[in-house]
Amino acid sequence: MRHSHVKLKKTLQDRCAELDHARSRAEQYEAEVKKLRCRIEELKSELSSVEDEVRKAFVLFFCICFIKSKFFYHYCHRAEL
Repeated sequence: MRHSHVKLKKTLQDRCAELDHARSRAEQYEAEVKKLRCRIEELKSELSSVEDEVRKAFVLFFCICFIKSKFFYHYCHRAEL
């Protein structure tokens, strides 16, 4: 009976150690997930800023192209006169 008790106590200790280790890993994974979620939010924000810059540059580029085309159109027709 005493031997069974000691054996069960040892099994319980082993299981508790495994559980503590699993909890520790879970906490580490939680911390890593939290960091990754924060990084994802940072990247989303950066992407949004870059998209805004690209959009503005695109509009500016087409405005410049439009202005140049109008200028050259008037310049060429003026030269014909």
